[in-house]
Amino acid sequence: MKTTSDNRASGMNHWNFLLRMKLWQKFALLGALALALTAQPLYSLVKSAWVAIDTVRLEQSGMVPIGAALDLIKAFQDHRASASYLVLNDAARGATQPKHADAVDAALARLEPLALAAGDATAFERMKTIKLAWAELKANVAVRKIDQRRVTEDHISVIRDTLRLIEDFTAHFHIDLDPDAATYYTFRATLIELPLLSESIGQLRSPVASRLEEIARARATAEQQGKSFDLEAALRQAFRPSDRARFTDSVQDAEGAARRYDDNMRKAMRASPEIAAATQEQVTQIQHSTAQALQLVRREILGKDIPTIDAGAYIKEVSVPREAVQKAATQQSLLTDALRRRAEQTRAALNATLLGELALLLVGITIAVMTVRNITGTVASLQASVETVRQGDYAALQDVQSRDEVGDLGRTVNELLLDRVAAQRKAEEEKAAAVAENESLNNSVISILQAVHQLSQRDLTARAPVTTDVIGTVSDSINALTDETSKVLRGVNVIAGQVRDVSGKLKTQA
Repeated sequence: MKTTSDNRASGMNHWNFLLRMKLWQKFALLGALALALTAQPLYSLVKSAWVAIDTVRLEQSGMVPIGAALDLIKAFQDHRASASYLVLNDAARGATQPKHADAVDAALARLEPLALAAGDATAFERMKTIKLAWAELKANVAVRKIDQRRVTEDHISVIRDTLRLIEDFTAHFHIDLDPDAATYYTFRATLIELPLLSESIGQLRSPVASRLEEIARARATAEQQGKSFDLEAALRQAFRPSDRARFTDSVQDAEGAARRYDDNMRKAMRASPEIAAATQEQVTQIQHSTAQALQLVRREILGKDIPTIDAGAYIKEVSVPREAVQKAATQQSLLTDALRRRAEQTRAALNATLLGELALLLVGITIAVMTVRNITGTVASLQASVETVRQGDYAALQDVQSRDEVGDLGRTVNELLLDRVAAQRKAEEEKAAAVAENESLNNSVISILQAVHQLSQRDLTARAPVTTDVIGTVSDSINALTDETSKVLRGVNVIAGQVRDVSGKLKTQA
């Protein structure tokens, strides 16, 4: 038992600091604990919001080098067309080659520092590879050291490296990890599949047109030279099996890119009505024009041993999806706007949360202060009432207005004080009555003593005052005794007188 008591006392000692604290200090301690409990989830919420904002900012920063890479791809594609005509000795259409080469140089000059600033080693190494490949390609075209097929192959190779560079950028800037479904699928469609579709269609434009023009030249030469010209060999040279294989691969690449682009955009449109409203028509147009162009290639190029379609008519038909794709490139602005709106919405939500938490904190502090004031005010009023009652002011008790447990305690204390006051008043009345009774008893005793003193002086006429208390009974008895004594003495006097008379008679007779 002693050990249990000691342990209990030891446990109570740990909480003695609470017994020494004021009420407001205890409430302040509770408030600090509440703030500590809410601070962690609030911090997590704020941190997640800032992480989301930083992610959006990172993605926005990645749009700059990606846009520069897309511009470089377009410059490569334009240069491929003019360089193809240049090496085919088409001076009119090859005249733009220097201008397109300058455009590629400008695009590279813009992209290189962006790739370096990104800080991604893979992207920077790929950028160096692209620069070296372009320098060699540009030099070969300038001196016409390569033929048209090599021009096409080298451009396809450097454009593929640039497309991989875009994928490097999307990975480095976490664009391929975007948590928003609409933004993610739009990214995939416009930054990956759409450039690939554009390149696949580009591979079916000037390279195929060059083959068609060479076929047309071979037939024109055969008409001029007659049977001395080996038309069959010229046609086989103009349209080789390797050309057919290349164009078949380009058609398959275009079909795959178009399918993936459409699939991603459909998912993005389902996730975002805004994207659906802005891109529905463009997506449909790209799908329709691409299908028609690929059908044309399969029918007129791949479906015949030697194509017969006019190069001009072919270019006109196959350029329709390319124009639609170039117009759809403006969808990148949708991504920029979507990222900007998401950052603003996240920031607005964070601000609203912080303002809400601040408002709740102010309301909580106000309620806490009012509660503390109510409790401490009630307790202080009770303390003052008790003190004034202790000093004798019984009118100091106040009506407790609070209806909580402290108010109930206050009313109970008031009832106890009222009971104590009533008991004290009763005790004082009883004390006053006892004093009065004692005074009356003393007076009665004194009266009796005076009466007894007179009786001791043989004054049998003295009478003790008869009162209503117990002394009155004694006084009545003394008075009765005095009366009886007086009667006896009077009888004795009568008998003494008779004796005296008889004695006188006897004396006379004697």
